[in-house]
Amino acid sequence: MSPRSISPVSLTRHLGSWRTPGAGAAYRQLAGAVRLLILDGRLPLATRLPGEREMAQALGLSRTTVSAAYGRLRDDGFLTGGQGAAARTSLPAGPGPRHAPGVDE
Repeated sequence: MSPRSISPVSLTRHLGSWRTPGAGAAYRQLAGAVRLLILDGRLPLATRLPGEREMAQALGLSRTTVSAAYGRLRDDGFLTGGQGAAARTSLPAGPGPRHAPGVDE
């Protein structure tokens, strides 16, 4: 069985209207939206996400924004794979995310 992956178009469709003006940094909103897709099962565990460049282009964002969102998800345990490696969905091993929603580092 081959590993699962999701295309940038499909992930964009799943995200829907993820961005709310005035609701904080785009990277935090994107990370929160992807986190929700993982938690509610719309993005199965071990699914390979599109690369940062592909996702940035699909969403009309800078690569820096997508990279920061993926980084946040890695830090919180919702993605595995280092920067430059395939990002795969996962669940944190600990009691919960290290970042409170809406709180900057």
